[in-house]
Amino acid sequence: MINIGLYLVENQKIGGAYQLCLNIISALKKLDTKKYRLTAFTEKNIWKKSLKYRFNIIHVRRYKFSKLATSLICKVSSNKKIITFFSNLFDPHINKMNKSEVDLIIFPTQDDNSYKTQKKSLSSILDLMHIYESQFAEYSKKEIKRRNTKYSLISKICDGILVESQLTIKHIFENYDAKSNIHVLPLLYPQYLNKKKNVNIFKKYNLPKEYIFYPAQFWEQKNHINLLKAFKIISNKYKNLNLVLSGAKKINYKNVLNKIDELKINDKIFLIDYIDENDMYSLYKKSKCVTYVPFTGPTNIPPLEAIKVGVPLVCSNVYSMKKQIGKKSALFVNPKSEKDISKKIDKILTSKKIRQKIIQSGKLKSKSFGIEKYAKLLEKYINITISN
Repeated sequence: MINIGLYLVENQKIGGAYQLCLNIISALKKLDTKKYRLTAFTEKNIWKKSLKYRFNIIHVRRYKFSKLATSLICKVSSNKKIITFFSNLFDPHINKMNKSEVDLIIFPTQDDNSYKTQKKSLSSILDLMHIYESQFAEYSKKEIKRRNTKYSLISKICDGILVESQLTIKHIFENYDAKSNIHVLPLLYPQYLNKKKNVNIFKKYNLPKEYIFYPAQFWEQKNHINLLKAFKIISNKYKNLNLVLSGAKKINYKNVLNKIDELKINDKIFLIDYIDENDMYSLYKKSKCVTYVPFTGPTNIPPLEAIKVGVPLVCSNVYSMKKQIGKKSALFVNPKSEKDISKKIDKILTSKKIRQKIIQSGKLKSKSFGIEKYAKLLEKYINITISN
C-alpha cells in the first residue's frame, strides 16, 4: 500500500492556492482505499473539516529560527544531499515528516520544504509571472530573487513538479535547470460550487440587485484600474449597474480606492474582503456577468468558477486563458484597453443570445474536465514520481 503525504500550511486568504489545496484533497479522497493511505501534515485547524474520514493528520509547526537556518543553507548550496541533511538536522517539523511512514509528499503551494525533505516530493510551480510580467509593483527585486531561488531548487531537486499548463513547462525550461519530470495538472473549479447553495448575498453583504462581479486579490497585475475605467464608461448607459470587487487587500488596494474617488463612482463600487465558500455560488450566480481581466496567467481559477456556475464571462485574452476555458465560453478582451472591456460588457448586458451562447459553451467545457479526471491524472503523476 502506498502512503501519500499532503503538506498543508496555508489559509483561505491565499486565493487560488487555497482552491488548489481543496482540489488536491478532493482528488486524493477519490483514490482506492485498498491501494492508498493518506496522511496530512498541517498546523492549521482550517483543514480539519476537509480532511476528515480519509486522512491521518500529523500536526507540524514551523519555527522561524529553523526556517532561517535552512534558508541560509539553500543560499550557499543547491546540492540535494546537503540541503536535506541539514534541514533534517535543524528543522524539527521537517524531521517529523522524514520520520513518518509516507512514501511521497505532495506540496500544492510551491513550498520551499518540498526540496528540504528527504522523502520523495511532488511540488507545484503555479506560474513564472514574476519573470514574464516583472513590471508590476508586487514583483520587487527582492521578491523576484526569492522566487527564482525557490523555483530553481524545486526544478532541480524535487522528484516531480505539477504545473497548470504546457506554457508553464516551457517557461520553466527557459529559465531553470529542470528535470524532465514536469506534469500538467490543469486547474479545476473548487468542488463546493457543486452544492449550488442559495444564500441571500444581497442582505448578508449589503449588495445591490444589479452588479458585475470581479473576484481578484488587489494586486497590480489584476488590472482593477482599467476595469474601473471601463465600468465608468458603461455606467453612463446602465444607471442601476454596480461593480462588486472581492479579494484580499494587497499592495494595489489604495491605488484602487484612489481611482474610485477620481472617477467619482464611490456609490457604485462595493468591496468585499473575504467571502465564505458557502456564499460563492450565489455571488457568481446573482451577477449580471463576471469579469476576469488580469494581465497575467497562464491560466486562472475564477474563469472556471464562472463557467461552472453558469454566468456570462468577460475574460482577458492573455497567455493560455482562451485555451483554458474555450474560445466560446467568454468574450475575450485586451486587458490594456478599458474601451474593449466596456464594449464586451455592454455586449453581454444587451444581448440575451450572446449570454446564452457563452453560458452553454461554458457548461460543456466544465463537464469535459471534472474531479474524476483530475483525480486520475494526479494518481498517474503520483505513481510516476514514486517509481522514478
